[in-house]
Amino acid sequence: SGLLRVSISNDSVYYYSMYPMILVEKGRLLPVFDSFLTDAGQGTAVLGTLPFFFGFEQSFGIQRFLGLNFLLIFVLAVYEEALKCLSRKKALIVTAMSSLFLATSAPFIIMEKWMMSNHYMMVFLFLVFYLAWRGQGEGKKSIDFHIASGIFAAVLSTLRMEGGMILCFLILCISLLTYGNKRLLFVYLLPLALIQGAYYTKIFMFMELNPAYQFLSKEKAWIQMGIIAALFIYLSFIRHRLPWNLEQQMPGIILGGLAFGNLLLLLLNPIIYIENIKAFAANFFHQSGWGFFAIFLLIFLLSLPINQYHFGYMDLAWIGYLLLGVAVCWARDGILREGIGDSGNRVMLQAVPLIVYSMTIRIIVCITERFNREE
Repeated sequence: SGLLRVSISNDSVYYYSMYPMILVEKGRLLPVFDSFLTDAGQGTAVLGTLPFFFGFEQSFGIQRFLGLNFLLIFVLAVYEEALKCLSRKKALIVTAMSSLFLATSAPFIIMEKWMMSNHYMMVFLFLVFYLAWRGQGEGKKSIDFHIASGIFAAVLSTLRMEGGMILCFLILCISLLTYGNKRLLFVYLLPLALIQGAYYTKIFMFMELNPAYQFLSKEKAWIQMGIIAALFIYLSFIRHRLPWNLEQQMPGIILGGLAFGNLLLLLLNPIIYIENIKAFAANFFHQSGWGFFAIFLLIFLLSLPINQYHFGYMDLAWIGYLLLGVAVCWARDGILREGIGDSGNRVMLQAVPLIVYSMTIRIIVCITERFNREE
């Protein structure tokens, strides 16, 4: 109908329209697709095959309706959480303000309209993060709930090349919640290990690839599988066996580990790291897709009551994600640039719903504590 307009770039057509069409026509992955296999996540392309099975000429409609559906999910997520602490009227007001803020923010509008994998990544990143928060507690949710969470997590790992790394980080964040180790292993880590291991085996052992540009190399694949193995060891033998005071400091330890990792990357290649930081800063402060969101975020951070601040799951998720984003972009072996379309900038824009939700919950907690003091 043309009522829902889209923004299309070269990658939109190349990776997420033509590639899905070819997959449907050929029925399988072939070595001649080599530039796709090591340069973009397969998950978005696989989702994009659906319209071509039914005779449609492009895949972009999926994303627009996914964006509308996601807004409804976000509204429900905020309302359910607000209702735990506030009256129905106050919860509705907070939900309306938070959802309107997200829906009208420049980062969300750009991601929602731009036909790229970043929109899928943005949605599934929030879904995995939120469903983990909503479903915490042994026995509180049915097995169906955790199967759905595992499917969302597995898909998240395939949407972009760095998807597996991002899911590993999310699993670390989720380990701060009340899940048992077995549930973490079977719901999140096992699907990740199986789908990534199978994919790497397929393209590196059974297909001869010779792409002109290779973001995903054998070395990076081994590093990612090594991180998955390390996470398995942590969840199986270390978690809940540390001294009590260390267990309480795990959010800070995880964040400190990410900061230390970034320091190592700086020492390994200071030119790329420093130039990338300059690009991130330029995009953030020059409003390259961020609009006034950057100003609101800074105001929010400066207004936090530090003396009453408890650093937890939600804070670690979005702050740690930004640090991980810097590290992932360093691994691309190229220098980022200032501009809305820069890959590093798009990686950061993906986190906006997660940031808005975390900010909203923090504001709800502050409002509740203030009302309790006044009473």
